[in-house]
Amino acid sequence: RCFYISANAVLNGFTISNGYAFGPPPANRGGGIYAYACTALVQNCNIVGNRAASNTSGKGCGAGMAMTAGSTTVSNCLIAMNDTRVDGTGTGIYIANCRGRLVDSVISNNVQDDGGGSGNGRGGGVFMDASINAVVSNCTMIGNYATRYGANYVNGGTFTHCLFSNNSARSAGGGVQLYAMTTG
Repeated sequence: RCFYISANAVLNGFTISNGYAFGPPPANRGGGIYAYACTALVQNCNIVGNRAASNTSGKGCGAGMAMTAGSTTVSNCLIAMNDTRVDGTGTGIYIANCRGRLVDSVISNNVQDDGGGSGNGRGGGVFMDASINAVVSNCTMIGNYATRYGANYVNGGTFTHCLFSNNSARSAGGGVQLYAMTTG
């Protein structure tokens, strides 16, 4: 991967490209950026052309970015053209077990390719799980693809003032899977 952040940090104005997270969990998370158990700020960045995959039964998570166990904020970023391989999850951005914030950003043309897998990939744009205090606001999700839930898979958290357009899935909803969430 390009960046692994595990302490309070600011990443401002970078183009993050060609990162590759590979291996068993958690090595399969965050091809471009993996923010783990920290309070980081990622702003004004282009997170493009990264990949996440796994060599075990786990799946690649957050090819563009993954954030777990912390309160990272992503602001005014482009998260685009990232890909996860077999049954990947949250291709653009993966948010799990944290108080993450994704604001004023564009999540575009991220592709979860099942590569002949079981068809269990979820959330081509954003995957948010077990993150009741996470917030996605004023974001645009456009042209993302996954086996299931092309734009987003949401199990806890808040989405507000977002635009969803031209996202697609092979099955089970091209737009958003609202498993358990609050809308505003």
